Amino acid sequence: MAASAAGRDRPSPAYPLALPARELPTEPTARGLAARRGDTLTNRYSLRERESGRVQARWYDDAGNRRSKMFPNRTEAKRFLDGIEADKHRGDYIDPRDARRKLNDIAADWLATKVKRARTLDGYESLLRNHIRPYFGARPVGAITTIDIRKWLADMQRKGCAPGTVRNAYRVLKPVLDAAVELRCISANPCGPLRRDDLPRSGRQEMLFLRAEEATALADAMPA
Repeated sequence: MAASAAGRDRPSPAYPLALPARELPTEPTARGLAARRGDTLTNRYSLRERESGRVQARWYDDAGNRRSKMFPNRTEAKRFLDGIEADKHRGDYIDPRDARRKLNDIAADWLATKVKRARTLDGYESLLRNHIRPYFGARPVGAITTIDIRKWLADMQRKGCAPGTVRNAYRVLKPVLDAAVELRCISANPCGPLRRDDLPRSGRQEMLFLRAEEATALADAMPA
């Protein structure tokens, strides 16, 4: 009885010995607190190994939304996150979801910004319909490379397109991809490395100019 009474008189601990499970703040709450403080989340990049052995890379985009992508191993996942961090420091970060937008969608956005004569707009739409959309339209804009554009130019020439048509089609594709840069779907225009010499020249014969002595020799050689 004495031991029982001593047990009753013993003060209870300030905290229970086994704390119940408690959920951490949800992501929106954490982002909201960070936004109100005016700072960034400290754990913006993380790796999470799944039961399958694959590794999930997790990060926050510029808008504070969590993004994730699966990789076969930790090395590839970490390399991916390191690349995102470097892009953010350079200001080149592109949300992977935006990079997956199709060129067809970007072209429609670009065309909607053009205030031109009806004939000019018809020309744009014709070049898009006949030469650009069939080749690039269904592709994610972030997957289009400079070599893809070189192949496209060569393909049009093999199909017998006139040099002027090839140049005009390129002059439409380039500003469409400029619009993709403005929309933050790609960090740089893949047309950038191309130069004028990469485009076909017209079939007009180049004019030749003779020096005075060459002109005299040519005149002397002509029959009287």
